[in-house]
Amino acid sequence: MTQAGTGVMLPGRATVPIPAYGHRPYLFARGYPTLPDLCDDAHGSDTPMSSTEEDEQTGYVHRLRELYRLQISRYPDYPSRYTAHLTAGLRLMGMDIGIVSHIDDCRYTVRAVQPAEHGIAKDDVFELGDTYCARVVGTGAAVTYNHVGSDPAMREHPVYREMHLESYIGAPIRVNGRIWGTINFSAIAPRTIPFSKADTEFVELMAQGLGQVIERDVLQQQREEAITHLEQSNELFESAFEFAPVGMLLVDTEGHILRANRALLEMFGYREDELFGRDTREFAHPEDVDLGQDLLAEMRAGQRRSYRLEKRYVNAMGETLWCLVSASLVRGNEGEARYFIAQLLDITEVKHNRMELERQRAELELANHKLTAFALADSLTGLPNRRAFQQRLTEALAASRRGGHAVSVALIDVDLFKQYNDRFGHPAGDDALQAVADAMNGFTRDSDFLARYGGEEFVLIMPETGNEASATACERLRSAVEAISGLKRAMSVSIGAATYLPGETTGPPDEETLIAAADDALYRAKRDGRNRVRYGTLH
Repeated sequence: MTQAGTGVMLPGRATVPIPAYGHRPYLFARGYPTLPDLCDDAHGSDTPMSSTEEDEQTGYVHRLRELYRLQISRYPDYPSRYTAHLTAGLRLMGMDIGIVSHIDDCRYTVRAVQPAEHGIAKDDVFELGDTYCARVVGTGAAVTYNHVGSDPAMREHPVYREMHLESYIGAPIRVNGRIWGTINFSAIAPRTIPFSKADTEFVELMAQGLGQVIERDVLQQQREEAITHLEQSNELFESAFEFAPVGMLLVDTEGHILRANRALLEMFGYREDELFGRDTREFAHPEDVDLGQDLLAEMRAGQRRSYRLEKRYVNAMGETLWCLVSASLVRGNEGEARYFIAQLLDITEVKHNRMELERQRAELELANHKLTAFALADSLTGLPNRRAFQQRLTEALAASRRGGHAVSVALIDVDLFKQYNDRFGHPAGDDALQAVADAMNGFTRDSDFLARYGGEEFVLIMPETGNEASATACERLRSAVEAISGLKRAMSVSIGAATYLPGETTGPPDEETLIAAADDALYRAKRDGRNRVRYGTLH
C-alpha cells in the first residue's frame, strides 16, 4: 500500500486511507472525520515509516475509530452520551477522572463524571475559579497541565490541594458560539509523556461533537416552542380577531379573502367589502407574488402546520409594505382543510431601521479597521510602532524557521539626539526624527519592515537577508541619514545588526535573543565613535 497513512476498516466498508502530512495523520482538522472526508482528503506518499511512527499512526487510527463510533451512535439521553465520551477519553488517554460540565456565569455544574468514586458526583456545583476549567473559559481554548505540582503557584490551587490532581486536559464545549461548558480529563499522576497536539485535538473534537448535538437540540426546542406558541395564539384568534392590534385575514384554501380585521383594513387602506373574495396575490408586490405559495401547498398536503416569512405588499395608496406573515391551516373534524388564518405585522419601519443599522455597522467596521491601524502606527513618523514590530518579528522568525532562510534585524539609534533636543527644543527634535524616518524609509525594500522602536530608536526587519546583504542595507540607511540637509545640524545614526541563519545558528532564537544581539552590536557602534554599523553574533 503506497498511501502515506494507514487505513480504517469500517463495518461493511472498504479500508479507507487516512490522509497524512509526512507520517502524521491529518485526522482532526475539520471536526469529526466522516467517510467522504477521508476519501476526499486522502493523498499518497512513498516515504517508509519507522516503527515509532507506525505505533503513533495506530494510535491515531484507534482515536479515529472512537470518534467515528461516538459520532454515529445513538443515545437515549444526554447522560448516556456524556458517559460514552468520558469512557472513551479515559481509556484512550489513560486518565483517572473525566467530567462534562455546564458553566453558567461563575457556576461550574457537573453534568456527568466517570468514574464516580473520586468524591465528585453528577449535579455537584463549584465556583468556576476553584476548577482547572477556569483557564479553559478564560482563554476560550483547550488547556493542558502535565505536572501541576511542578508549578509552585499551581500547588495552591483548590483542586490540587484537595484532590492532588497532577495532570489535566480540557476543552470548551461551545453552543451557538458561546462556551456552554467543558469536557476534561484529570489524573493523580503527572504525565510521563507530555500531552501532544493530537491529544489536544482529540479532546477538542469531543467537545465540538457534544456542542453540535446540544446546539441542534436547543434549536429544535426553540422551533417547537415557536410552533406551540403560534398554535396557542390561533385558538384565541376567533374571539380576538376583530380587535387584534395586527392585521389578520381568513383565507379560503384557494387563497381568496374571507374576512379581514380592522388593523389590516387600516394598514392596506381598503374597506372589507373591497377585499372580500379577492385573491391575496393581487395585493402582493410584483416581485413577491409567488413567495410562500409552496409553503401553502405543503400545509394543504399536511407536510407542515404553519409557516412564517417576510413578504412585501402594496396598499391602496401604492405604497410598499414589508409584512411579517404568519399563517396556519385550520382543519375540520375529519382532517379536511377548511381555511387559512394569516397574521400580518407591518415591519416596514423595522426593515428600514435594519438597513440603516447595517449601514452603521459597515461604518463601525471601517472605523475599527482604522483604529486598529492607528494602534499599530507611530503618530509622529507614521511608521509602524513597537507593537507592530513585535508582531512582524514573530511572523518573520516563524517564516524563517519554516523556509530555512535567514532573517536580519537592525537597531538604529539617532546619535546625540538628547543634546539636539535640549539645544533646539522638542519641536525641532520632532522634525529631526521625522526627517530621519523619511530618509531611511526611502532606502528600504518592499519586503523590509522599518518601525519606530521608541524615543530616538528605530528598528528594521530584513526577511531573507544574510550578514553581507544586511550590512549593505544598514550602510545605505546610515549614509541616507548622514546626507539629510535642512536641519539645525547634521544628523547621524549608529546601527547594530544581527542575523539568524537556520542551520548555522545554534538553536532557534526567540525574538528577545535576536534583539539582544542587535542591541549589543549597537552598543559597540556607539562605543566605537557613533555613525557606523556593527554586527552582533547569536550564541
